[in-house]
Amino acid sequence: LTDHVPIVNWSVGIDVQPIDVHDEVAVRWLQACVWPDQVDRFTRLHSAINLARQSNLRIDTGDAVENIVRLVAEASAYGHPTVTTSWVMNYLSPAQRNSFVNELVRIGTTTDVSWVIAESPLETPELPVSSNEGEDITVISLVTWRNGQQVSTRLARTHPHGNWIHWEL
Repeated sequence: LTDHVPIVNWSVGIDVQPIDVHDEVAVRWLQACVWPDQVDRFTRLHSAINLARQSNLRIDTGDAVENIVRLVAEASAYGHPTVTTSWVMNYLSPAQRNSFVNELVRIGTTTDVSWVIAESPLETPELPVSSNEGEDITVISLVTWRNGQQVSTRLARTHPHGNWIHWEL
């Protein structure tokens, strides 16, 4: 890993039903989803909500598979496009996951792009990440396309809720 933190020139989130952090009812519903004995998660959620309220975040309503081509093209105008998924792909069907991967592969044939993946390989076997047999853990991987060539690198294992991370580099 490098000590250099990349500059983010532009970002967007996409969700089929994004939560408006300025809507108190929606925020209370989100808070109710945290398990009662998970005080640390509730505290992190509270901090994240406050940060989101102070930020000028762009969250589009839509389907990731249907919008990935448009969003990568839009991001390219601001610099190197980087796609990030974190416990998103397991909510898609296998066919949708295949479509998402295929779209990124197609994009990567003509555009240099990176994909940071934090998903469970056991839950999402369609993704281009390596896993150990029966590994039921979140794996962080980096998939890059440079000059049409795809390279996948396993970076770390992590707790699904971020309690710990073990770098493998």
